[in-house]
Amino acid sequence: MRFLFDPMKEHEQKLEKFRQSFRLLTSDGTYPPDRQQRLFQASKKTGLDWEEARAYILDDAVRFLNTMVEQIIADATITADEIADLRRMQRRLAVPDERAGALLDRVFDLVERRLANRILEYAAYLGEAAVIQSLKDEVARYDLPLLRSARLMQQLDRQHQLATMMIGNLPVVQTNVPLYRDEACHYDASVTVLASEAGGLVEGRLLITSQRLMVLASSGGLTSEWAQCRAVESMDQSLVLVTSTHNAMIMCDDPQYVATLIAAARRRYVPQAVSQPIRAGKRLG
Repeated sequence: MRFLFDPMKEHEQKLEKFRQSFRLLTSDGTYPPDRQQRLFQASKKTGLDWEEARAYILDDAVRFLNTMVEQIIADATITADEIADLRRMQRRLAVPDERAGALLDRVFDLVERRLANRILEYAAYLGEAAVIQSLKDEVARYDLPLLRSARLMQQLDRQHQLATMMIGNLPVVQTNVPLYRDEACHYDASVTVLASEAGGLVEGRLLITSQRLMVLASSGGLTSEWAQCRAVESMDQSLVLVTSTHNAMIMCDDPQYVATLIAAARRRYVPQAVSQPIRAGKRLG
């Protein structure tokens, strides 16, 4: 009797045995390093290339990674350690980003939303250096993809900017508009204004200073001292300003920033005033 030796078939059998071993070692939903080491030694003993063997079980590895993701999502609180464990497991299983991306994004979406909400919860306190640094450290601990981390850091910087103004630290800018002696300019930019007195849209220039708020225009401009300002509210593309003499809708590049600056200036220069940058109950962002 003659037996034919088929190297290709034998190699395939070794790979399949490697797959079965991996499934057995991960059947309880865990894959600690010592089990991986056992699998590595077994593959080495049978002459299998480690990278080739892991590539052979890629589908199984992705399914195992998905199980981890489901367990993490089921947890009410996703910790930085869980994210770190998930990223380490991806590397240990040699699952490329293009295969793991959709799975990891499910977790990253939840973490990013949670951190974004946390930033908003602390918005009123983000003028304090210790608070903003604490939140930045928390974002960094999660080791999120660069784009997601950058979005959160930008949100933090934005809320810090707004909160800093609300505690009275107003920016000072240069202007070529003549001002009173010792009058500081906090804002100077082109705007479009819809005022009840103008009867239509008017192109103008908005100045926010330490003594007043002015819209300079060929017609339909307005000037209001801080004590005359009654309310301001930001919307998506504009802000609504109410003074003792005017009601105006002002369209500008950054309505939220301008509305917050107006409210902060009124609070600073009319100390007894209760400023309303936005409607009661709303956050800064």
